[in-house]
Amino acid sequence: MLARVIKISLFLSLFLGVVFSAFVIATLYDLKGITSLENYKPPIISKILDINGKLISEFYAERRKIVSLNEISPYLIQATLATEDKRFNSHYGVDPIRILKALWVNLAALKKEQGGSTITIQLSKLIFLNHEKTLARKIIELWYAFQIESQYSKEEILTFYFNQINYGHGAYGIEAAANFFFNKKAKELNLAEAGLLAAIPKSPVYYSPIRYPENAMRRHRVVLLAMVDNGYIEEEEAFKSYRDFWLDFSKKTKNRQKLFNQDSVNRAPYFTEYIRAKLEKDLKKKNIYEKGINVYTTLNLDHQKNAQRFLWQELEKQNKINQINEKVLINNLNYSSLKSIAVLGSVFNSREMNLINAYFKKQAIKEYNSLTESLKTIFGHFNLEELVEITYLDPESNGKLNAVKKDVQGALISINPQNGYITAMVGGSPFSFHNQFNRAIDIKRQVGSTLKPFIYALAIEKNILTASTLLSDAPLIFDEYIPKNYDNLYRGKILVRDALKKSINVLAVDTLSKIGVEEARERLFEIFRLTSSKNQLERFPQDLTLALGTGVFSPLDLATAYAVLANNGKSVIPKTIRYITDNNGEIIKNYQEEYNTFSEKQLIEQETAFIIKNIIKEVFRPGGTAFLPELLQGFQHKDTSFGKTGTTSNWKDAWFVGANAYLATAVWVGYDDNRSLGRGRTGGKVSAPVWIKFEKEALKNKKPVPFLKPLNIVSKSICRNSGKLAGADCPAHLVYKEYYKPSLNPTKEDDSVKKQKLEEERFFNTFFRENDGDEEQGINSVFNQLESIEASVETSDVLSINNTNN
Repeated sequence: MLARVIKISLFLSLFLGVVFSAFVIATLYDLKGITSLENYKPPIISKILDINGKLISEFYAERRKIVSLNEISPYLIQATLATEDKRFNSHYGVDPIRILKALWVNLAALKKEQGGSTITIQLSKLIFLNHEKTLARKIIELWYAFQIESQYSKEEILTFYFNQINYGHGAYGIEAAANFFFNKKAKELNLAEAGLLAAIPKSPVYYSPIRYPENAMRRHRVVLLAMVDNGYIEEEEAFKSYRDFWLDFSKKTKNRQKLFNQDSVNRAPYFTEYIRAKLEKDLKKKNIYEKGINVYTTLNLDHQKNAQRFLWQELEKQNKINQINEKVLINNLNYSSLKSIAVLGSVFNSREMNLINAYFKKQAIKEYNSLTESLKTIFGHFNLEELVEITYLDPESNGKLNAVKKDVQGALISINPQNGYITAMVGGSPFSFHNQFNRAIDIKRQVGSTLKPFIYALAIEKNILTASTLLSDAPLIFDEYIPKNYDNLYRGKILVRDALKKSINVLAVDTLSKIGVEEARERLFEIFRLTSSKNQLERFPQDLTLALGTGVFSPLDLATAYAVLANNGKSVIPKTIRYITDNNGEIIKNYQEEYNTFSEKQLIEQETAFIIKNIIKEVFRPGGTAFLPELLQGFQHKDTSFGKTGTTSNWKDAWFVGANAYLATAVWVGYDDNRSLGRGRTGGKVSAPVWIKFEKEALKNKKPVPFLKPLNIVSKSICRNSGKLAGADCPAHLVYKEYYKPSLNPTKEDDSVKKQKLEEERFFNTFFRENDGDEEQGINSVFNQLESIEASVETSDVLSINNTNN
């Protein structure tokens, strides 16, 4: 019986052995070798670089930088060996003692407490295998481990391992981990830092010192004590380094919280995300996030830094102004006042103000008449809709008013008009998880008076007017449309130059009516680079309000259009990427070559562009809407720059767009929900200061470049009284230099003073004819005749009134 059992057992053992061997052979049959391990390239960080080669940001699936073993701290090597594989230098890929010990511990605990993996086995998992846990996978792990050990030295294996391991937070490889956690290179790590990093790979999330510091502390002690047990350090040294490290780590974490909370360096996040979309369209994602490409962009980090600083300062200032306004409202309004605002909303049929629907118009009038004078004064200082927008009634606060938090937004984009390079792009207040909308590119808002220079440019090209044409600023009616000036004033006769400088609405509309709306739209389509009919229809109104900037555009659109003026009327194509190289520096895509295939097109006559620039450079001079003496002081490019402010109705959008030979920059400030910035918050007050500060800093080391004057441009001395050539009789203070196209070269001399003298002579000669030169008697005769005329007029008026009453 016993012999039979033995035979059966031997047979089963042999059978199972054959089956297992067959299973192993089948499992290993189609596996690839590891001869290419030294050529194995793990995912590498791609770098986004500025125009000067400075790092803007990084793209990666795994943040990693490859280093050699001698570039790694000895402490880190010791800590890793002590913790992960203390017999690494003596085994052949598999540690039988470690496996048996792990098996014993796990059986005793009836669960998995320890693993038997060596560093070599871990490396085989990381490079060649997935994360499934099967018998076949264990067999393959061992096979790969033997293969690795047979072909590579221990130093090479360690090098592969340290460059492959995951340390959490997107940091793969020890160099990336050292930089992320301690802002150091791997070779600079001290004992405590090395011990902590060696503790993380067992579970990069669970042992993260950022997410779970208590877990990390426990694991850190285990690593340092393992180093003591293996004779690498003394026990006292381990405790001291541990104590000193954790006493100071909370401060380090607090100081580096911003770094810990972001995946990588990103000095221009709005720009980075903008080009990310372009790269993902043009390249395979694997190339972008794993191949370590270098993307050479047009951005200038010095420009970007200042653009962010000055724009964010202005946004913060605007938010503070709103906070003050809110306090004034809250201190002066009560529940009764809120009801008053609501009924006013009913009177004026304002949806925004219609908070309480129980009141009717008759009650509203009665309510308003009962308001105190102080409350009426408050209404006079604020736009009524704005009042309601920034306050609300808390239903659980017994009528208490609270302020609605509103953060103003803005955008700045700057383009080099000579080559179209975008050198700065800020899409809003500081970039965050909740604020990623790129307003420099994606908002479409009315642009106000910033469009007027192009309306006048088209009129000059059509020979409708010149810069010195006298226009009549007076009320006009166009098919039931009555344009109004911003200040509701009319100035009578005024030069085109001054009409544009003072941004007079009525005259811009009148000029557009002479050009023709459709013709103007066709020309503006090209200047603003709108090719699709849908875009053209959506962005340009088909009526005379176009002259007042009721079309909707982005800051990029406006910056591009002003770059055309700066480029002497030639087309400008905005660019962001110059070329891309692989990890070895070889060019894999050259956008610059593609740009060179685009031919420049003359969108605005060179002569017209020069004249318009010469007019709107006065925006920085006394009387100009951006004349800010304190800010302009020291701005050496003031006389070679030009620009235009823009403010939309109810102060919802504040614009300033300007340019010079170096940069065309657009600045917009407003709210995402299109609410008012507040009474009087114009482009000149809000956006122009940002533009001046940015340009002054960006161009501080550049020499001013005067506008390129076309050879056939004619300059003449003009008299402001008439817009004609200044004659001998024109007062000196009214004489100025004006520029003309040859076809509109003025030839008539100003004779207004001469005409005035002739009229005076004719008048006095008429009345003095009978007095033989007696001047005093002649004057008395004049006054006597005037008095008799006035008396007769008054008598006729009385008779007329009496007749009417009868």
